[in-house]
Amino acid sequence: MPALFLTGIVLFLLRNRFADKFHLSTESELLVKYLVEFAIGVSIPILFIHLLYFYQAVRFYLPVITLLAVISTSLAGKWLQTVSDTVILPGQGLLTVGLIILRLSHPQSQPFTRMLADQMASNTPENSIIISSIDPAYLDFFVVKSTKRRIIPLTRNVEYASKFICPEKVKNPTPPPLSPTDHRCKGLLKGKVHDVIPFTASEGIPFLIEEAKKGTPIFLETSLIFASDAQVIANLQANFDVISRSDYVYQLVSK
Repeated sequence: MPALFLTGIVLFLLRNRFADKFHLSTESELLVKYLVEFAIGVSIPILFIHLLYFYQAVRFYLPVITLLAVISTSLAGKWLQTVSDTVILPGQGLLTVGLIILRLSHPQSQPFTRMLADQMASNTPENSIIISSIDPAYLDFFVVKSTKRRIIPLTRNVEYASKFICPEKVKNPTPPPLSPTDHRCKGLLKGKVHDVIPFTASEGIPFLIEEAKKGTPIFLETSLIFASDAQVIANLQANFDVISRSDYVYQLVSK
């Protein structure tokens, strides 16, 4: 979005510099005016709400980015009408060739998490237990599929494992949440809540030991391990032999 704002400023300056060549008809001026007014009317509420929202993500600004892209492209197209065809045509050709070369030399790859999920789906038995800090809903879709694999979050810091389900509203929880991300505040425990994920690896060491003794393959995925997870990793290492199977993936074998 900053790039689009910068593009708009550059085109505005170019318009002022070449005002005599950048003249818009009355009808075109009205269309640009309406488009800008619409963009402002739509953008300000979105920006105001999400700039103050506790969770920040680019996807919240996609409508604004799209409108800015349309306006910037419209201004650029009008400016390019003043450029000679002898410059435009070779320029388009060079740009096209450059983009083709760039794509061939740097082919688009899958997101790292998706590649890791596909790797686990291909290299772990269908009855495995997989311990991970990746979103369990994501792994359930790409790794579990129709198999008997089970995903166990490493700790309660993992998405969904950090949440309660609260069927009934808890009025004025005491003590209240400390922040917008305090999803497990003690005040909520007074309601009829239960965990989205029954237990995590940090809470289920005895269960994992028992499953390993039964011969269930257990794997640990470590791409999102943080310093706060050190104690959990130490507990797993104390109870299992850790064997590297691939990048970020280790098998836990009963001692």
